[in-house]
Amino acid sequence: MAVRYSMTDAFNVLLENNDQEAMDDIFRRYGGVARKMLRAICSSNDPETIKEVIELVPEYVSMQKVNKIHRELIEGADPDDEEVEEEEPKAKPAPKAKRQATKAKAKPEPVEEVDDDEDEDEEAGPYDGKNARELFELCKERGIKTQPRKRATTYKKLLEDWDAKHAGEPDVEEEEDDDEDWDI
Repeated sequence: MAVRYSMTDAFNVLLENNDQEAMDDIFRRYGGVARKMLRAICSSNDPETIKEVIELVPEYVSMQKVNKIHRELIEGADPDDEEVEEEEPKAKPAPKAKRQATKAKAKPEPVEEVDDDEDEDEEAGPYDGKNARELFELCKERGIKTQPRKRATTYKKLLEDWDAKHAGEPDVEEEEDDDEDWDI
């Protein structure tokens, strides 16, 4: 059965360096935090001072909690951390921050198309630059029967066909302007 290590217990195991099985367990389960503790022990001229600081951490702050926070804080893990994660059981879900980072890596970046032809820009229609929802609203305003949630090109074609059929007819807005000419 796995031992729940407090910060103090794990630090003492790493400091004493005499229980290889416990050290392997700590590095396997809490790789990032254990490496940082070991670096602090090795780089310090006085590891007992570090031990005193670690002993100030309350017992309820376990290595598991610290390791979870450590994983959430770092976005780009060390290559050594990835090896440790591969050794952990696969049934254990990855931390939320790690899952989001994986999702972000999986999405391809959108490629922007650049038009080099200036002639196409001059011939731009009145519906260019509008999204599908805006084009759908225009269809509804003109009484064009269509289904929602179609591509913008579908609505654009319907609107262009409608414009071609009704090219000679006066707009509704022009008729409303005639109201100003009335003498009351």
